[in-house]
Amino acid sequence: MEPDLSPSKPAAAPSRKIRLPVLILLLAFVILCVTSVGRKSATYDETHYLGAGRYLLTTHRWDLPDSLLHPVFWTVWHDLPLLTVSAPGRVWDERADILRGQNILALRTDDSLLNACRLMSLPFAVGLGLIIFAWSCKLYGDTGGILSLLFFCFCPNFLAHAPLMTPDLTLSCLAVATVWRLWRLTGQPTRLNLLWAGIALGLMLLTKYTALLLVPNGWSRSAFRPTRSSEHALKFPTQTARTILSCESLCRM
Repeated sequence: MEPDLSPSKPAAAPSRKIRLPVLILLLAFVILCVTSVGRKSATYDETHYLGAGRYLLTTHRWDLPDSLLHPVFWTVWHDLPLLTVSAPGRVWDERADILRGQNILALRTDDSLLNACRLMSLPFAVGLGLIIFAWSCKLYGDTGGILSLLFFCFCPNFLAHAPLMTPDLTLSCLAVATVWRLWRLTGQPTRLNLLWAGIALGLMLLTKYTALLLVPNGWSRSAFRPTRSSEHALKFPTQTARTILSCESLCRM
């Protein structure tokens, strides 16, 4: 039997009987990620990024070259734990980003600072799993949702990147969230769906510059696909424009 791929049908809530398996799978995923954090040494990228967000929040200056490597949301988000640390001025005098990151790590005798920043990616990893589960339940029912979540929770790629301080997992979560909410918006063009789509799109664009490539790709795949009504294809560009405008408004706030 073909799944109902139409977003216009109201989403059915997953049954209560599968809440426990969902909780167990996500808990297993979190445990695997948390226990692997302390076993991984700092990667090249992590020492490269470490401290840029804290510098932006405390000085409101953009004169560090690595503060421009990625948009502001992810740069600031992963460095929030560093706000609890008193860093001497000599740390920021080091212009080489990798050496500066190593100096920040040296403020503690263990890897607690690095591990705290790494764990900031975990909420987005769990969020991605929940989105995959909810969307799969909508398309294929409870069994499809559980299977999709099972594959996610034990996928080597997700288990490898979730405990790292890199923007890849965060971008994956927000990109899937954006496509999901735009998919819902095409079938139910309500203000609430538009708001959620705008928030997801805005955060995605503020996470990594390559997210810009997903905007025309998502529009073309949705606007030019065969539909039962040509009005749907004509309506989608207008909805997309409104979503981008709402995203821009959020960015200006």
